[in-house]
Amino acid sequence: MDSEDAPEVADPVEALNASVDRPEGPWVMPREYDIGGVRWFSDASRELARALHPLLAQVTREELAEGPPPQTEGAPLPEEASSLYRPMAIRHEWTVSIEDVAAFNRDQFLADLYALADSMGGQMVRGMLSTSPP
Repeated sequence: MDSEDAPEVADPVEALNASVDRPEGPWVMPREYDIGGVRWFSDASRELARALHPLLAQVTREELAEGPPPQTEGAPLPEEASSLYRPMAIRHEWTVSIEDVAAFNRDQFLADLYALADSMGGQMVRGMLSTSPP
């Protein structure tokens, strides 16, 4: 069988690009690295927050396939909501120096991750202990 007669095999990178909504043009990171990086970052910040805030570490976690729909700010909770349910808005602003990124400054990244986890954990503990509605 000639190579001209062989069925056309899609390039795996092209197939990966076609399977996700990627802009046309070059990209630097494969999608699986993006997914793995987000998962690592989320797990690392959550576990570090639990290590920094012992009260937060005592709260058990359950994974849900689907959570309640997001509530608009100030809207009343649905009737079926538990009296223990309390939505919390958590915010942290992270400013990154392009020089640190270009230099792969891991120490600065880890210090920023620590600050994020401490801020996030502190806000969650304050939200849990707050007696006033959000």
